[in-house]
Amino acid sequence: MTAFFVPGTPGEQADRVYEDLRERAALDHDCPPRSRRIYMLSCRRGGTDCETYVGADDLGGETVHAIFDVGDRYAIYAPGGHEVVTKRQTYAVVEFDA
Repeated sequence: MTAFFVPGTPGEQADRVYEDLRERAALDHDCPPRSRRIYMLSCRRGGTDCETYVGADDLGGETVHAIFDVGDRYAIYAPGGHEVVTKRQTYAVVEFDA
């Protein structure tokens, strides 16, 4: 398992930055994200099976900063915006250590 972090953010500021992203996700999706902190999705994106990790480069080449569970989908946030993956496209979810 992996300890919680937000890429490029000092450890003591990670919770605040994450909550700011969480608020953004609530506005973007018209519902508050569930409280689980997601580290990785194994899913189908862009017609390809892949694993998307917080801290790794996304398919678009940007670093994933957070993944949120927003109802029937997951929202993957990077500096340039976000992408949505439905739960039907998702094979597995790994959360950060508590």
